[in-house]
Amino acid sequence: MATTKENYYFLHNLLAAGKWEEADRTTYTIISGLAGGTVLRGFDNREHLTFAMSINT
Repeated sequence: MATTKENYYFLHNLLAAGKWEEADRTTYTIISGLAGGTVLRGFDNREHLTFAMSINT
């Protein structure tokens, strides 16, 4: 299983490659896990990445 930091790098690389749908699914998985199964919705992909990175710092 990937570490949280590895997941963030994976997400960042997906976004950098323009793979928005896959990045959205990855973000959904990461945030769902961090929130204990509570899924946070309503973010666009840039907000997802910013939110994910802020959790890790």
